[in-house]
Amino acid sequence: MQFARATLWNLAGLGTPVLLAVLSVPVLIHNLGQERYGLLGLLWTLLGTAGLFDLGLGRALTVSVSAMLASPSTEKVQVRIKSGMLMLALVGMFFATLVALLSGYMASYIKRQSVTLEELHMAVMVAAPAILLVVINSGTSSSIDAFRRFDYSNMVRILVAAGTIGGAVLASYWTSSLVWLALVLVVARMLSLSTGLLLLRRLMAVHPAGRGITRADLFEFVHFGRWITAGNLLNPMLAFGDRLLLPIIVSSGLLAYYLVPYDIVTKVLVLSSAVVSALFPLLSATSNPETLAGLLRKGVRTILIFLLPALLLLVMLAHFGLAIWISPGFADHGYRIAQILCIGALFNGVATLPFTFLQSQDMARRIVFVQLFEIPVYLIALYLLGSTYGPLGVAIAWSGRMVMDSIMLWILTSMKLKTLQQ
Repeated sequence: MQFARATLWNLAGLGTPVLLAVLSVPVLIHNLGQERYGLLGLLWTLLGTAGLFDLGLGRALTVSVSAMLASPSTEKVQVRIKSGMLMLALVGMFFATLVALLSGYMASYIKRQSVTLEELHMAVMVAAPAILLVVINSGTSSSIDAFRRFDYSNMVRILVAAGTIGGAVLASYWTSSLVWLALVLVVARMLSLSTGLLLLRRLMAVHPAGRGITRADLFEFVHFGRWITAGNLLNPMLAFGDRLLLPIIVSSGLLAYYLVPYDIVTKVLVLSSAVVSALFPLLSATSNPETLAGLLRKGVRTILIFLLPALLLLVMLAHFGLAIWISPGFADHGYRIAQILCIGALFNGVATLPFTFLQSQDMARRIVFVQLFEIPVYLIALYLLGSTYGPLGVAIAWSGRMVMDSIMLWILTSMKLKTLQQ
């Protein structure tokens, strides 16, 4: 029952931004115009990818705090959370400062029509502090997840979505200035972070306050999460490799045939993310092989129940849906790409379970080795297949990597379970 409730809360927290985005797009385009909406989307993307700037320390915080809460003594819980939050604040401050310093350079490389360089530069400058807030909020949500209060963490996610998207919609009725819209983003992040910190403080209050943070505590936390951090640094090459290489190997006129199906198909993965987020603190809190195997079986079963029907529906309706939504001509070129991406998405959704399991059992180093093997193979496959078959080849390479990644991670998971049983 607890797992089902947590999964439903995660679906609400992860699904609300998708729903609000779909509803808000027509309003924002009408009020702001296509160019300003596109630039606002870039600011959203900047903050959306800011979660990568936490270097995996948020994930490490969930693992370590979950293990401490499951132990007989919880006297170091507050110290670990405060150490992790301090490290995340320092990391977030570094990246926020870096973006602020490079904001003029970044703005100058963005193609504009009616928006001035000065306005765009100032908008990026104003939005930069929100990166610090996003990174700290990553630690807040990760710590709350460790307490298994998914209602709290998803309330914060919903508040972020409502403030960011809803705030932009409301502001668009009285201004089209990107600077003011960027300020709305910062205020929304401040409100959501304040709420998250209050909820986390409430959870921490039942545990001993302990001593103050020392330099040794910070080094201990960084050492604990070093391999998760390494994997987080490598992940962008795998996560964004297809879209980074696509403009180089495919004509610009063909880009949309891949990008549109990709955006649609990968949105479905919010279903598997909801399940894995609920399981992560449970996996981190035990090393009993029978319990772990049971959780993995439950996770696979739940993910397939959610994911398989949705992806099968996309496969069957790919051509019809693209023809209605965009045009019959676009559907002729894009539907096969969408169907191939659905195959990869299924394997990717199932692979999130062994990925999460290995991180929860202090096996992040093995994941890094898998990533180091996959990166050159994947990039070479992207280039060769993309150069030969265009966007269809890129889709084949992406799905092929998902299949390979899933197989390798499940093999490592099986080996770890056998080791725990000995």
